[in-house]
Amino acid sequence: MMRKIPFFILMISLLSYNFGKGQRSINSEDSGVNMATQNSVSFFDFFQQFMWDQAFQESRIIYPIQVNNKEVKTPKEWKYMPFYTQQSSMPVLASDTIHALDRGVDLAKTEMYIVDFNTQNVECFDFENIKNNWYLKKVSKVRVQQLPDFEFVDFIMKFSKDPAFQMQNISFPLLESFADPEIDYERSDKTIKHGEWKYTKLTEEINPLMILSNLQTKNKYRNILIRGVESGIWVRYIFEKINGGWKLIKLEDFTV
Repeated sequence: MMRKIPFFILMISLLSYNFGKGQRSINSEDSGVNMATQNSVSFFDFFQQFMWDQAFQESRIIYPIQVNNKEVKTPKEWKYMPFYTQQSSMPVLASDTIHALDRGVDLAKTEMYIVDFNTQNVECFDFENIKNNWYLKKVSKVRVQQLPDFEFVDFIMKFSKDPAFQMQNISFPLLESFADPEIDYERSDKTIKHGEWKYTKLTEEINPLMILSNLQTKNKYRNILIRGVESGIWVRYIFEKINGGWKLIKLEDFTV
């Protein structure tokens, strides 16, 4: 008998799945659509296709383009960038529950930073919306200190490396919302007490992390949302700045 999946969990699962095969199946030659002129006002929709479809990616670059101080003059010289297509999930830093990567959020331009915590290397991708079409204009490497939200990123690195620091910066009892398999994956809540917390190397779970330049750095909340690529992963860490310091205040795990 097929298990009934609650509508709330189903919608979250679909949001995760949309980062994968749905766009991967699009082929610019077979679809009969001129990818270079197809409108992609939403950065969310554009980026899905940009990272999965090689032909589309080549068509949405302004040539010549500087790629880490090397000039790429034509589509033939361009080397396909897989971004998160070879990862199990795509972690994104946001300042609130709605962020620049969501559908329905209008942007004129954005800089996408992808942070590798293992090497502390950061790649910056400069995108611009030109006549309702998104284009990549430049790729460069920057220092971690140049990130638009370096203060929080620095906190996350300390939070991940130091177990004592981590315990000090969690608001206990910590609320966790999750999809409970014992009640057909309905939403459930529980609290995690101080003595029940298990140290986690968060930077390993959220590596590589995406940050968009449109992040509202003055907002007192930070969300790290981990959405699955071709999977039902959906996890969110919610932080709040309290008395000048960041605290983990809630966990959400609706992975199915």
